[in-house]
Amino acid sequence: MTRLPGPVNEKSRRAHRREVFLQIVLPLIVGVVLAVVLVYLLVTAGPAQIERGAQIAVILLLAPLFAVGIGLLVSVALLTGGINKLIEWLPERTYLVQRFAEGLNRGSRSLWHIASKPFVTLESWGASINKLVKRRG
Repeated sequence: MTRLPGPVNEKSRRAHRREVFLQIVLPLIVGVVLAVVLVYLLVTAGPAQIERGAQIAVILLLAPLFAVGIGLLVSVALLTGGINKLIEWLPERTYLVQRFAEGLNRGSRSLWHIASKPFVTLESWGASINKLVKRRG
């Protein structure tokens, strides 16, 4: 069985209504009033004012695109320069890393050889003894 919610706190309810008004209703009212004012100005304006308003609107629309385009161009130029520096730096470092890896490989192989030599020797001796015992038996 579901439980009904308890009594509502009036302080919380007032805070919620205030937030709804400030975040939803007020921006909606401002937008509608602004749209009505713009439509009125458009209807009452002459052709010269409409053209000037359109030119200003185009400038305001293109200014952020221009800023983003310049930012992207600068970032591409910086990334290109960084890649060039990396290409200059990389061959020398990769040679050093390759030599280090080959040294590690040689060291691990010699350690493996040293560690496995007693076991291989014992296995070889055991196989030889088994062969001798089987021939005689």
